[in-house]
Amino acid sequence: METHRDPNLLPFWYRYGPLSLTLLFFLFLRFPATQMAPGGQDEEWYGIPGLTIAREGIPRVPYSRATESKSVFLGAEEILFAQPPLSFYAQAPFFVCLPATYGTARLASLVSGCLAIFLTYRLGRTLFQDEHVAILGAFLFSFSRLCYFPAMLARPDMLCGTLGLLGVLFVAIWAQSHRPRMLMLGGVAVGLAGLTHPFAIVFAVQLFTWILLVRGSLRDRLVRGLYFVFPMLGAFSLWTPLILLRPDLFRSQFIANILRPTGPGLLARFVMPMESFDEGVVVRCAPQPVRSGFDALERAGFSFQGTTQFPGLLCRIDGEPASDP
Repeated sequence: METHRDPNLLPFWYRYGPLSLTLLFFLFLRFPATQMAPGGQDEEWYGIPGLTIAREGIPRVPYSRATESKSVFLGAEEILFAQPPLSFYAQAPFFVCLPATYGTARLASLVSGCLAIFLTYRLGRTLFQDEHVAILGAFLFSFSRLCYFPAMLARPDMLCGTLGLLGVLFVAIWAQSHRPRMLMLGGVAVGLAGLTHPFAIVFAVQLFTWILLVRGSLRDRLVRGLYFVFPMLGAFSLWTPLILLRPDLFRSQFIANILRPTGPGLLARFVMPMESFDEGVVVRCAPQPVRSGFDALERAGFSFQGTTQFPGLLCRIDGEPASDP
């Protein structure tokens, strides 16, 4: 009869040899790009604060001189609040001992990518108790879109995903062991993910739902949820001392960048999202041949408007959005 061997009883080289090769191959492909590529999307904003933290202790963009009252970077030359700051603090140690370049700022994302591959491996072992599944999952993840561009750019995405995966791993361990400490560690991990990017709310909602769906009394489920939520909020609250330095800049930057674009009723739509799906999707076909995206829109009967500042970029389709973002 075929039986699965306990992964913990396998030789060390058998367990971590293939994983080490996966990580080395990942670095072989990605590291040169992190050091040689020119500045990418938003790196002029998110690749600089780690340097100012290393030198001054405060995340900021010294050359920002935004004057428009609705700008998400208003006051960023003093403190940057447009995104939560943990990814900037993760960049700072690299700036202490390496040159002030985009390549240095990207090392935090590259290391986060390696950690995410390792966490995917551990998730495979935890959920399936199968070394081959774990290695295959880690290998495929290393080539996925989730671990491609984010691991090579000085942006918060990769660290957010890594900490979210850490939260998933802790909750998966709790689901098997029922140790409350794992729920608390999972909450801390997701809270720290929230300190890198608001996308962490996806991990928070899904893990909280998982925790509540596990069998138990109503009281048990409530206690479980609190074990997860309170450490998560506690970890996220680490941002508070920085916010208290300039609460006015926090309101003008973070709210303008994250909350204002969602429009009114964010919390209501978060609880009852069905109204957001009622708008529908308009599908039309463009007769061939099509020379460009704009040509396809025109042939399909859509009206469109380009941007004023950057000709050739699309601003509105059939008058939507009604106002500038």
